[in-house]
Amino acid sequence: MKLLASVLLLGVFIRHDSAWWIAAETGANPRVVFYVLGGAWEAVLCALILWALYSYPVTPWRNLAIAACAIGALEGAQMAACRMAIGSRSIPTGVNLCDYSTGLPVGAVMTSLYLLIICWHVGRALRERSTGRA
Repeated sequence: MKLLASVLLLGVFIRHDSAWWIAAETGANPRVVFYVLGGAWEAVLCALILWALYSYPVTPWRNLAIAACAIGALEGAQMAACRMAIGSRSIPTGVNLCDYSTGLPVGAVMTSLYLLIICWHVGRALRERSTGRA
């Protein structure tokens, strides 16, 4: 618990109080740095919850919670990485950051992957329920 509390306290201070300092040191736009830190913080929080979920008994709800946390961690990391790749350049309104930075339909592919993961977990739970193995 000490380690978890320390990581959370350090993370929240880095996320909310260091954007201007990092921007001054790197020459980046403070809003961009704050956005990148937000994505990294989301990834860390989801990863910590994901880690904690593994101590619960295996149920369909636990598996869906694990899938949600994994998706959240991936989205947070993707948000931070793609915004860093773009840098301080402005982007058009309504455009997915990773689509813009890579020129590929990353957003649609990842959303499809997430939907497949969720459908797989729900289908597996329904199959186990119908066979009485749950």
